[in-house]
Amino acid sequence: MLIEQLRKDKMAALKEKDTLRNGVVTILISNVSGLAKELKRDLTVEEEMNVLQKELKQTNETLSTIPESRSEMIADTKRKIEIIQSYLPKQMSKEEVKEYIIQKINGLKEKGEEVPELSPKNYNKMLMSELAGRSDGKTIASAVVELAKELK
Repeated sequence: MLIEQLRKDKMAALKEKDTLRNGVVTILISNVSGLAKELKRDLTVEEEMNVLQKELKQTNETLSTIPESRSEMIADTKRKIEIIQSYLPKQMSKEEVKEYIIQKINGLKEKGEEVPELSPKNYNKMLMSELAGRSDGKTIASAVVELAKELK
C-alpha cells in the first residue's frame, strides 16, 4: 500500500534531515489517510493515485503563480513536483494516450462491440479509470480531440 511506503519515506527523510521531502510526504500521508478515514475503508490504488494527482495538480498551479524573481521558491516547488511524481506511475504522453485509444477502439471492434464516437465526453469517463495515475483528464481529452481530427 502507498501509505506504508510514504511512512517509510517520511522516516528516511527525517533521518536525512530533508525537510522539504519530509513536508511533502507528510502532506501526502495526511491526504491519503484523510480520504481513507472519510470513506471508512482502505483506498483502492486508483483512489490513492487520484489523491496524488490532485496534489500534483495543485502544486503545478502553485508553480505557475510564483513570480520569476522568487527563484528559490520556484526551485523548491519544482522539487516538490518531482517528489510527488516519484510516487506516480510514469505519465503517458499525448501520443501514448492516442495509441492507447486506437488499441482500445481496435479491441472493441474485434469483440464486435459498438465503438463510441470519438469525443472527450465518451472517452474521458471510459479511460480515466484505466489510465488512473498515468494520465490526466486534460491529456486524454486533448488526445481524443486530436485523434478525431486525424481520423476524419
